[in-house]
Amino acid sequence: MIRTKRKKVRKIDWIERIGYPLMYVVLILFSIYSIAPFIWAFILTLKDYDEIMGSLVNIWPRHPDFENYYTLFTQSIYPRWLLNSIVASLGYTLISVVLCSIAAYSFAMFNFRGRNKLFLFMMGSVLVPFTSIAIPLFIEMANFKLVNNLWALILPGAANAFTIYYLILYIRSAVPRDLIDSARVDGCSELGILFRIVLPVILPGLAAMIIVNFVSAWNDFFWPLIILRTEDMYTVPVGLPTWNQFSGTSVQPVVNWQITGAVVSVIPILIIFAFGMSQFIKGITAGAVKE
Repeated sequence: MIRTKRKKVRKIDWIERIGYPLMYVVLILFSIYSIAPFIWAFILTLKDYDEIMGSLVNIWPRHPDFENYYTLFTQSIYPRWLLNSIVASLGYTLISVVLCSIAAYSFAMFNFRGRNKLFLFMMGSVLVPFTSIAIPLFIEMANFKLVNNLWALILPGAANAFTIYYLILYIRSAVPRDLIDSARVDGCSELGILFRIVLPVILPGLAAMIIVNFVSAWNDFFWPLIILRTEDMYTVPVGLPTWNQFSGTSVQPVVNWQITGAVVSVIPILIIFAFGMSQFIKGITAGAVKE
């Protein structure tokens, strides 16, 4: 027994002396590797067009300034694209969370006829690639006269199966059924139970889905490229790759503006993640540790 304990102690000492420092070194190197492209992109925004397209030997700009940011917001259409992205992403996220919360509450707390078949049908929709329904969806949006309209980015995928499934599992694990029954006995309506009891309890799960849905809508490129027709209705992911500055009969590339716009487009995601980071981590890791 004494020899066994000594071996365990030696093994723990080896992990603490070599294993943990090595793990931290790997994580630090991986973090630097992940952050390096963002730092490089920010440095490029401090250069003008000629310097960006010139030699790549000089990493730091010769005359760093924020002229690209000033011209981006004062002499280009980028602010309109940024506003379109914010409106479409926030609208999609808010409507998605509300609709999916109601659907998840119904699936989790009610035993209605055909529930299992409806659930399987809903989950089966995840297996259908979006490219196969893009044309029928475009025709449907055209019939509703929503082509080149931000509502066409908000409504089609608002009640998505992934969010509903995630919230169903979260409600079942976090909300005691006895609490729901007690609220019903006290005369609380189903919507009152949902908004006063269930939603506050599953707030970490909602925060996780808000961030996931917002990032998904913010980065969406394929569907906005199809449904949006005019330049003033573009979102940032659609506008940046197709952006050129027209000067008379010639077309001048605006690489410096494109890079600056890409860097600015990261800021809203960082803001929403910073405000919901703690709740996001709780929602993602729910059930991972048994209390």
